[in-house]
Formats: sequence, C-alpha cells, structure tokens
Amino acid sequence: MIDDSNRMMGDISSGSKKLRGLFKRSADDKLLDLFWNRADLKKQFSNSRDDIYALKNQLKTAQKDLKRQQDDRRALEGRLADPVAGYNAMVYFQLRDLWEQALAKLEVFCEELITQQKDRERKKQIMEFNQERHRQLQALNEKIVEVKEQSDNAKKTLQAVETRYNELTGVINLFKRRSMQPIVEQNREEYERVRESIEGLFDGRIKIESEPWPDFPGLTIEGRRVINMAVIAMAQHLCVHFSEHSMSTLARTAMTQRIQKVDYGSKSDCEYLMNHIRNSIVSMQEDRSFASELKARSKWLRSKAAYRSEKDTRPIADSVGGIPIALPGADFGNTVAGMPIEINVLAEDYWNLSEVLID
Repeated sequence: MIDDSNRMMGDISSGSKKLRGLFKRSADDKLLDLFWNRADLKKQFSNSRDDIYALKNQLKTAQKDLKRQQDDRRALEGRLADPVAGYNAMVYFQLRDLWEQALAKLEVFCEELITQQKDRERKKQIMEFNQERHRQLQALNEKIVEVKEQSDNAKKTLQAVETRYNELTGVINLFKRRSMQPIVEQNREEYERVRESIEGLFDGRIKIESEPWPDFPGLTIEGRRVINMAVIAMAQHLCVHFSEHSMSTLARTAMTQRIQKVDYGSKSDCEYLMNHIRNSIVSMQEDRSFASELKARSKWLRSKAAYRSEKDTRPIADSVGGIPIALPGADFGNTVAGMPIEINVLAEDYWNLSEVLID
C-alpha cells in the first residue's frame, strides 16, 4: 500500500511538472505569436502610410491639374467674350489640331513600316531556315548514299561468306565450318550495324523535313533603326510641309504655351492663318508624292546617325539635327525652297516624335 501511495504521489508530481511545462510552452508560443503579429502590424502600418503619402501626392497633382483646367476655361471664356481675342483662340486650337493631325500621320506611317519590316524580316528568316534545312538534307542524302554503298558491299561480303560456309558439308568439313562460323557472325553483325545506321539516317531526314518554321523573335535592332530613321524623315517632311508662315513652329508653341499668352494678330490675320491651316492639313492628308523624298531623307539621316550603344535604336539627337530642303537625286515636290530649316525634330520632339519611335 505504501509503495502504491508513493507511486501515485510520484505520478501526480510528474503530471504536475508536465502540466507546468505545457503551460510554459503555451505562454512562450503566445508570446512568440504576439511578437510576429506586432512585426506584421508594423509592416502593414508602414505600407499603409506609404500608400497614404502616394494618394496625397496624387490628390495634389489632380488638384493642380483641375486648377489649371479651370484657369484655362476661364481664360478661354474671357477670350471668346472679345471678338478679336476669340479669333486668336480659334487659331490656337486649330494649330493644336494641326499638331495632332501630324502626330496621327506619323503613328499610321510608323505602324505601316513596322508591318512591312516584320514581313521582310520574317520572309528572310524563313528563307534562311529553308536554306539551312536544304543544306542539312543535302549533306544527309550524301551520307545516306555513302552508307548505302557500304551496306551493299557488306551484304555482298556476307552472302559470299555464307555461301562458302554452306558449301562446307559433311563430317570432313566440320572443323572448317566451326572455324568459319565466327567470320560469318562478324560479317552479319557488320551488315546489321550498317543497316541500322541507314535507318537512323532516314529517321534524321524525316525529322529535319518535318521540323516546323521557327517562331518570329521580333524585329532586329537594325530593323527598328531603319523604321525610326524613316519616321524621323517623315517628321522632317512634315516640318517642311508646314514651314510656310512658320506653321510648324506656331503649332509647337501652341502645344507648349497656355492660351492666355498667345497673340496671332487682328481678326483678318487670324482668318488668314486659319484658312492656311485648313489648306495645309488637307494637302498633307492628300499628298502621296513624297516617297522619293522620304527615301532620300532616310538615307541622309542614316549616314549621319550616331548611337550611344550597339543596342540603342534611337539615334543621338545632336547627330540628326537640321532639315535639308533638297538632297541629290531626290524630288522634294512642292516643298518650300530656301535655306535648310534649323529644326531638330528629335531634340525638340516635334509631333510628339518620342512617343512614335520604337525601342
């Protein structure tokens, strides 16, 4: 009984220790959970604070844009209330429309060039693939002919050995047959090896013949440079086209200057400008005779263009400055004659050129 009591007391004591250990581990786990929860909450708080700062900055920017728009609207209302100022406002917006029309023409032109260049490069890729496949098949066919000749020779040799072997009949030729048997097996193995080699070559030919065209990897750097040079040439052409009465410069100023600061003169001056703007836009849209000019401009630009690295597709702006109004062997049509136009369409971002060029 005493031993049972002692054992029971020991069990109770051991159970108490285990229970205290369990409570201690539970408390440690809770403390660890609280620590990680606190760290997670701090991280979430930091992220939320960054989001709040970003949203506040966005709100400030939106408020500035709204105030600018409200100022422009009030300025426009004030100008429209005055007849002469109203005509100036109309010239201002028509010049902005001229800019947008030129930009649209550049974008369409660039998309057409991309499609054409992709078609050219894809055709070249397929042609080179077919040429390489033809070269591989030709080499393989030559190898097949060579191995086929080896197979025929091995077959003839095997047949001759087998004939001699089969002629050795009777007990008197027993030892000769035994000595020839390894030779027969060796020739048979050689013949089988050559036959397997031919089958492998035929499998290789089937694999090459059934290989699909490779995926198009995209325009090459040289292809993208060609497109960009043509787009810059078109931008120059548009500057020349709108050079009369400095329409190009006036349009750029209208895009960079607020309406409150513009002044195009009297009512008659504004009417004259608006008439010229409309005619210039119509003639730009209908003109289809500038292919030789663009070709000459692109060639001239490529001869001048410099790049910062071998991977760059946009030239350094200073290397393509100035607009020639005549080039050897090119018909510039009805462009304005005179001295070269000192406009760098890339550096001054005429017609939002930077948005059109491709990387």
